[in-house]
Amino acid sequence: MFYLVNQKVNRPAFTSYIRFYNFHTAKSEYEIDCSRSSQILYYNSPPQIIFRTKGHLWTEGDSYYVTLDEGVLFSNLLENSTAHKNPKFWPFRVIRPTY
Repeated sequence: MFYLVNQKVNRPAFTSYIRFYNFHTAKSEYEIDCSRSSQILYYNSPPQIIFRTKGHLWTEGDSYYVTLDEGVLFSNLLENSTAHKNPKFWPFRVIRPTY
């Protein structure tokens, strides 16, 4: 997955998570600490964040949503990106691809 933004991005210097919740149970199934995980890649040409969810088995047909802690998108000495905790912010459903 990737997330495009409209300004420079950088890894936060403090613990800040991307979390994946099962929509039906509202329980977190997977999380990535952006401050230190090698599964998060920050690029600035164009500004984007790429994250991998390796090692987790997603259930076909289930619905999930993603939350972002403060600072996930950008962080510096003056400001941090805001947190996004709303289940409607970034929902997705796991489907089998058709080729």
